[in-house]
Amino acid sequence: MEKVIACDFDGTITEEDVCDEIMTAFSDVDWQSIGEEYVRGEISHAEMNARFIQSVRATPAQLDEFLLDRIRLRAGFHYFLERCKEEHTILIILSGGWDYYIRKILGGTKLNFPKSLEKVTSVVRDEIAVVCNNIVYKPGNGWSIEFPFSAHSKECTPDKRAVVTAIKGSGCQELTIIGDGFTDQGMAVAAHRVFARKSLVDFCRNHRISFECFEDFNDISSRLF
Repeated sequence: MEKVIACDFDGTITEEDVCDEIMTAFSDVDWQSIGEEYVRGEISHAEMNARFIQSVRATPAQLDEFLLDRIRLRAGFHYFLERCKEEHTILIILSGGWDYYIRKILGGTKLNFPKSLEKVTSVVRDEIAVVCNNIVYKPGNGWSIEFPFSAHSKECTPDKRAVVTAIKGSGCQELTIIGDGFTDQGMAVAAHRVFARKSLVDFCRNHRISFECFEDFNDISSRLF
């Protein structure tokens, strides 16, 4: 793994935070208060996710229709994918979100959902590895969540810092990360190069981490390739 890009999904690859949009449309609890508990460090990221998904009142069909109607990819993303392939750069999506909507939104893209760090570091260039949490729907019981990776980190599940550290340890010579928020801070600390938006910009400034701002993936492609 010579050149690797680790990229956040919600609010980074997509214009919207997909999880927030789903919760706004379909949750029957005060999910924002749950999110505030997480930000204050009172609950873990895994617990927040579990409470979120258990409150979602939507069938897969309703969710599919909502995703198609509501969610947009950030400009330049498909061209960015092409450039990654042309430049033999491995792209790994690191998300604290849910596999279901990532599959739906990136339909038609060859995705691989590894279940261990060992498998993450052995991905090949013609596929995109997606490290995230899995959700399952059972009629009559609703949605539940599974955590293929360790759920012990309060910062993020999966632990993005642990994943990028493993990638660096596998022989990666150039690790670039792309992110926008709190759960991407661990990636930024460990990366060789950082593209940042929103609150990740403030974090990098406050911690004297070199970074580049971006608005869309055309910005990134023009500077990275």
